[in-house]
Amino acid sequence: MGSSNIGYYESRAFINTLTTIAMGIDQKKELAATQVRLANADLRWETLKQQNYGFDLSVLNNKLSVSAEYFIARTSDVLYQSPILMTTGHDGDAPRANALTLENKGFEFTATYRNNDHPFGYYATVNLTTLKNRILKLGYGRNELYVGNTVTKLGEPIGMWYVLQTDGLFQSQAEVDDYKNAEGKVIQPNAKPGDIRYRDNNGDGQITNADKVVVANPWPKLEMGLNTGATYKNFELTMDWFGSFGATVFNGPRSVMDRFDDNSNYRAGIQPWTPENPNTDVPRAYYGSTLNSRGDTERWLENGSFFRLKLLSIAYNLPDNLLKRLGFPMPRFH
Repeated sequence: MGSSNIGYYESRAFINTLTTIAMGIDQKKELAATQVRLANADLRWETLKQQNYGFDLSVLNNKLSVSAEYFIARTSDVLYQSPILMTTGHDGDAPRANALTLENKGFEFTATYRNNDHPFGYYATVNLTTLKNRILKLGYGRNELYVGNTVTKLGEPIGMWYVLQTDGLFQSQAEVDDYKNAEGKVIQPNAKPGDIRYRDNNGDGQITNADKVVVANPWPKLEMGLNTGATYKNFELTMDWFGSFGATVFNGPRSVMDRFDDNSNYRAGIQPWTPENPNTDVPRAYYGSTLNSRGDTERWLENGSFFRLKLLSIAYNLPDNLLKRLGFPMPRFH
C-alpha cells in the first residue's frame, strides 16, 4: 500500500522560460531561462506494512457485539515537503522527499448493543481509538525537522509544538529590572509593565529562538464515536456523536486578533493589561512589534478536546398503502 498524494512531475526540475536579461553596453533585452524548483530524482512510492491483531465477539443472541484490534503500521519512504537552505539559491521547500519512516501503533474497540424485541427498538454503538506515532528515520542525516511552530525529532511524534514559554506578565518596572539570569544580566531590559515575561530556558540572559522547547503534543490521546438510535412504530431517531481528547491545538485567529501590533480587529470584550486592570493574562495593547506580538509562543496553544453532536435526525416512515395511493409504488427486489 502507499500514497499518491503529491503533485505532478515532482521528480523534474521546473524551468521558467519567461524571464529576460539585459545584455551588453546597450542593455538589449534577451530571453533567458532559469531553474525555479529543484528536482528530486529519488521520489518513489511510499511503502506501508501493517500488522493487525484482534477478535470479534457476539453474545445474547447477537444483541451485543464487540470488536477489538491492536495494530502496528510502519510507513517507509514517506512523502513530505523538506525545507532547504537558502544558500542553494532557492527559498522554500524542495520537492517532496522519500526519506522519512513513520511508525503508528494503536488500539481500536467497538461495541454495539441492539434490541428490537419490542415495539420500541433501540441501538447504541461506541468506538474508541488510540494512536501513537513516532519517527524511526528522518533521512539525509537529519535528527530533527522544523516546520512553522513544530519540530519533528527522531524517536518522537510528528509535529510537536516547539515554542517559547511564557511566565505571566510584568506588573511593575521593578519586576522587569529584577528578572535576571544566574550571572545577573537583565533578561528583558526593554520590557515594560504589562509585557509578557518569557522563560530564559538556556540561561544566556536573553530571549531568542534558542529558548524554544517542546511544550505540547498535537495528537489526541483518545478519539471516540457514539452512534445511537431508536424506533417506535414508524418513527425513527438517530444521533451521531464524535469526540477527541488530549490534543493541543494552535488558535490561529486569536494569534492575529490579540497581538495588538497592527490594524486587525480585536475580539469584543478583550481586557488587555493596564495599571487599573492588572489581573489579566492579556498583555498591554501596544501598536508595534514587541515580544508580545510573537506568534511562536505557547500563548496561542489551547486544549483541543471536544465532544460534539454531528448528526440529529428525526424521521417518520409513511405507510406502504399510503405511498401507493399517492402514486409511489414500492420497488421490487429480486
